[in-house]
Amino acid sequence: MTEIIAKLQEDHRHLVQIFDLIDRELEAIEHGQEPNFDLLAHILDYIKYYPDVFHHPLEDFVFDCLGQRTELLPVVDQLQDDHLKLAELTKAFRDSVTHLEGGDNSALGDRVITLGRAYVEHQRRHMATEEDIVFPQALGVLTDEEWARVQEYAAAAAPEADPIFGPSVTARYQELKERLDQHL
Repeated sequence: MTEIIAKLQEDHRHLVQIFDLIDRELEAIEHGQEPNFDLLAHILDYIKYYPDVFHHPLEDFVFDCLGQRTELLPVVDQLQDDHLKLAELTKAFRDSVTHLEGGDNSALGDRVITLGRAYVEHQRRHMATEEDIVFPQALGVLTDEEWARVQEYAAAAAPEADPIFGPSVTARYQELKERLDQHL
């Protein structure tokens, strides 16, 4: 079902925009400037809310449907493990930003930069593997019945709309959406 893969790919394009914003904030820290802590908090809140709660579980459901019948099992297993690791990296990055906001310590800034860069790079590699290897395989091997199950899962699990990139922006993400629009 190409609509599901298209939605996952659309989410990835949106996440790339978010990661570009994170990179800009990390560059500010590298240049001795104070990052926009509110913006980073909204970014990390969004990631914890939408990708970690809706996007990754939908991908995992597609991966489960691929099951044991492809040579991609090690890749799929790694991607599913990555979803757990990415949630941990999100928390570690969020915690480091919170600590930096509470103090003026260059070592804390270095930690935020290190964790932030590792986080964004890991996310980008993860999405590239999905886009280049797993999504095409899913489109090629999943049956109509499996896609119907994926569609049912997506309909039951998904929020009404993405709170930033959907038809209307949730109030708490308005500043983030404005910053994203400025950098398009």
